[in-house]
Amino acid sequence: MNGPTGFEQLVEMAWATHEGLRRLGFSADDIFVLTTEDDRLFVQLKTQGKEFNVGVGLLGDLTHERFNEQWLVFVERANSGQFASELLQQIFDRWLQYETGGAMPLMNAIMGKGIHLPSRYRELS
Repeated sequence: MNGPTGFEQLVEMAWATHEGLRRLGFSADDIFVLTTEDDRLFVQLKTQGKEFNVGVGLLGDLTHERFNEQWLVFVERANSGQFASELLQQIFDRWLQYETGGAMPLMNAIMGKGIHLPSRYRELS
């Protein structure tokens, strides 16, 4: 199912999850998007010698290859300003409200794994 950008909603939610970790101050070099053999999609934070996985969803009819293709194109477009910032914020807000239940549950889950939030984190909203 396509989201407001025309890409699969799963791609948009993976981007929003990645963006949420970035807004908490984690380096993009420590955040990975991965699919598993059983067709699950995760965003993984590897930092401070620990891992934290955020389940994004199931690939369903989307193949691993198709997801990877869409992911790379989506990220390139998002980073180059080809999407309106308001649209990206709308996707992020939807993720934050409906997928994580807000900023505090996400931050508590990360800290529950023994990962310290970077001192440079900013508000998620």
